[in-house]
Amino acid sequence: LGAVEGMDIVVQDTVMDMQIGMEDGFERVLRARGKPAVLLCDRGLMDGSAYMKEEDWNKLMQKREINCVSELREGRYNAVFHLVTAAEGAEAYYTLENNAVRTETPELARSLDSMTLNAWVG
Repeated sequence: LGAVEGMDIVVQDTVMDMQIGMEDGFERVLRARGKPAVLLCDRGLMDGSAYMKEEDWNKLMQKREINCVSELREGRYNAVFHLVTAAEGAEAYYTLENNAVRTETPELARSLDSMTLNAWVG
């Protein structure tokens, strides 16, 4: 997707819209139940920054009028748990066989895992 100038921004902007919509929608449903609940998300808004050049991420933040990424981290989430890829430390268990959409080599998986972690810790 990165071959088209600006495509990363369009893609991540769209993903961010969908992520916000799902998170906010599920939160409304849980609140309407009137019982204590925990909402767990597999991904969060900061994850997109791991898949973009820093310059493009900054452009996206400007476009969305987000002055500080803490608005996306601390402003939306009460806690974030980073589960490390099996490619890091348990490579024998890292496989492409059980997930048809996973295409990352162990090396790329470790790199993306590190970039995703850094997106959340700053």
